[in-house]
Amino acid sequence: MAMPWWANTSSNNIIGTLISQADDETKGIIENLIHGGSVETVLKETVTYGDLTENNENIWSFLFFTGYLKIKEIVKTGELTGEPTIYSLVIPNLEIKSCYTDIIIQYFEIYKKAINKDNLYKALLGRNAQSFA
Repeated sequence: MAMPWWANTSSNNIIGTLISQADDETKGIIENLIHGGSVETVLKETVTYGDLTENNENIWSFLFFTGYLKIKEIVKTGELTGEPTIYSLVIPNLEIKSCYTDIIIQYFEIYKKAINKDNLYKALLGRNAQSFA
């Protein structure tokens, strides 16, 4: 059976790390990307792994320069005005989309196991709807 070349030759831990540390807005954008959407952003050529926690915009640059996103189109060019150029980025192909999906599934499996459900079960068995909610 043929396996995706990209998934087997690169370390995809970066996506898992980004997802586990991402805020709700970033997670929403990643979900949108998986469903065929895009993210509009400025690309910073000097972004490094250490810059990822500085702001959310750095995440998209890092994913672009590591091949996990590609340019779909230029949304706004800044050449004439001196403002930064804004790009629309998308997941480049099915192999990378599969990487995102697999890593997200793994993350949620780990997350589900880590949650203590004792209080939820107690509220359910005690018929306490307010606590259960």
